[in-house]
Amino acid sequence: MRQPYVLTVNKRQPTPINFKTHYAEDLARTVPPEGWQRLSTGAGTKGARYYDWARVELSCRHPEGFSRWFLFRRCPEHHDDPSFISYYQVFAPSDTSLETMVGVAGQRWRIEECFQFAFISTWLRGL
Repeated sequence: MRQPYVLTVNKRQPTPINFKTHYAEDLARTVPPEGWQRLSTGAGTKGARYYDWARVELSCRHPEGFSRWFLFRRCPEHHDDPSFISYYQVFAPSDTSLETMVGVAGQRWRIEECFQFAFISTWLRGL
């Protein structure tokens, strides 16, 4: 399958690498300070939303020309607190930039807003 995706995952998401199970939160701890990059996920209600982002490529089997990563989003104000890290699993062409992954991950808010609007609209019609 060659359908790229970015999925939110739990910090304890297991992933086998070289016959050993690794977890998203453990891999996030391996990112050096210079491995984090501050990027915007787009405009929010209070302006641009900036977070620190990093990724770790997973050395697991995947179709040629594609790669898998764990993508990490960290709140800049709480960069020393791992409870403020969000975790994603990414499957995309091997040359996909961090900026592109962040842009796709940032679309989640727009999708959730659409779902919320649809839910409220449906609920109001039922009154």
